[in-house]
Amino acid sequence: MRESILTTRETEVVGLMIEGLSSRLIARKLHISHETVRVHRRRIFRKAQVNSSLELIRKAIQHRWIYEPIAA
Repeated sequence: MRESILTTRETEVVGLMIEGLSSRLIARKLHISHETVRVHRRRIFRKAQVNSSLELIRKAIQHRWIYEPIAA
């Protein structure tokens, strides 16, 4: 999967998942409903061809879909 396949919002969701946030906390942080986060997660899993959060996080890190900010 190429990075550009994920939408900006999906990329944000993956980043927050990597930080360890639950779907409910992701919803609060992004000011969207919990159900919207669930839809994003389903679409992300399908696009990434994975079945679990752990698989997704491993794949995202391995393929550098999410970049860690450089400390100032």
